[in-house]
Amino acid sequence: KWLGDTFPAAERSLQSPIFRFTAIFRQVDSSGNRVGVREVSFELAPASRSSQNRFYYGRLSGDPHFFVLGVETYLQLVRPLVNQH
Repeated sequence: KWLGDTFPAAERSLQSPIFRFTAIFRQVDSSGNRVGVREVSFELAPASRSSQNRFYYGRLSGDPHFFVLGVETYLQLVRPLVNQH
């Protein structure tokens, strides 16, 4: 859920994010030629420090708007992408 650009609780929480995700995308033109790269990042922070916390605030890099995620979505995002055996 998007919260807008003025949300003091989210702003406070994100001063100390606990998770940062960065993806780098190759950009190609309509002919399939590589024309550069684009980097997109977001940070997440718990809404409270309680062990009962149920949601996380986030913000995309370069975007003034905040968003909120439930704990289930947060756990899916921070799960390792590759199992190491």
